[in-house]
Amino acid sequence: MPIDLSKDAKILSELLRQLFSASRLSIVLNLLVSALLAYLEQDIASSSAVISWFSVIVVISLLRGVLVASYQRTPEVTYAVKAMWLKRYRFLLLLSGVAWGSAGVILFAPHDPAHQMILVTMLVGLSSAAIVTLSTDLFCARVFPVAVLLPLAINLIAEKSGVTLGISLAILLYMAFLILNAKRINGSIVDNIKVTY
Repeated sequence: MPIDLSKDAKILSELLRQLFSASRLSIVLNLLVSALLAYLEQDIASSSAVISWFSVIVVISLLRGVLVASYQRTPEVTYAVKAMWLKRYRFLLLLSGVAWGSAGVILFAPHDPAHQMILVTMLVGLSSAAIVTLSTDLFCARVFPVAVLLPLAINLIAEKSGVTLGISLAILLYMAFLILNAKRINGSIVDNIKVTY
């Protein structure tokens, strides 16, 4: 059975519309949460590390904002052009996930459970919130939580205490849950779009 490119193009167009329309709020919240985390961790990590990490988050967020604005001003022409926008979106989202994941290393406070829990709470919360907006694209919904949470889980394992090992295991299980749940949500979104077209 030949692929109906016009139908595929319409489906991709709707998926992109959903991804990009949710991005503005996501970018703003990323900046607010990163500013809060940088403030909370300023006395734990070196100031240059905190400023560098926060600066990277800001730059990536600005790039994502430019991408969203460009997408919304550019008419969609062909399937290939739509696929190009998706690749750009995925690339910047992956960079954002890696930058957030680096907080699990750069802002990690060894032997300081209170600050470790701040970091765990922020990164797990960020990953949870992201699944809601990213499940439109299964690649994004799978890659982002792994990029954000895996470095933190590894650092907690390296602490070699029963509590941090337990927290790390919980993070890894939660990450698996997010990925599996994203697949289910994505299937529902795609099925609903297919019914429309």
